[in-house]
Amino acid sequence: ARSSELLRQQQQAKSVLGGMPKEQEEWTKLQRDRNVYQHIYDDLLNKLETARVSKDLELTDKGTTFKIIDPATAPLSPVKPDRVMFIFAGIFLGIASGVGSALGVDYLNQSLKDEDAIETRLNLPVLVAIPSVLVEEDLVQEKRLDRKVMIAASAYSGFILLLLLKEVLSKYLGISFMSF
Repeated sequence: ARSSELLRQQQQAKSVLGGMPKEQEEWTKLQRDRNVYQHIYDDLLNKLETARVSKDLELTDKGTTFKIIDPATAPLSPVKPDRVMFIFAGIFLGIASGVGSALGVDYLNQSLKDEDAIETRLNLPVLVAIPSVLVEEDLVQEKRLDRKVMIAASAYSGFILLLLLKEVLSKYLGISFMSF
């Protein structure tokens, strides 16, 4: 009876020992799942705390929050300097300085130009007046010089007017055909 009891206990121990690797494997799997879930839980807890801190910071910085409604855009043409006004000012100042310098030179010129000026300034009678002698060649040369000056002035004025037209078209009508 003792021998059969020992055999029964031995078989019972073998069956318990045979089931232990299965239980050990299941235990290891459960431990691993628990560690993964614990790691996920810790990550979510950290994210929740970060979100809470961010929300608190946002609430405290509410006074300095800026929102961009319309993004900045670069202008298509320069705002300053106003080229049209510069051109008009240049034309006006050029005419004014030309007239002013002609009047200034005439005012400062102390030379005597005709017989009447000699008689009135010097209180002396004019005895003889020598007329200027002009040769045909001098007249032709003077006409050539006048023509060259007129061509140069016309070309310069045409260029300024073309530049003014370009600036007016581009600034007020938005038409741009040249860029310099």
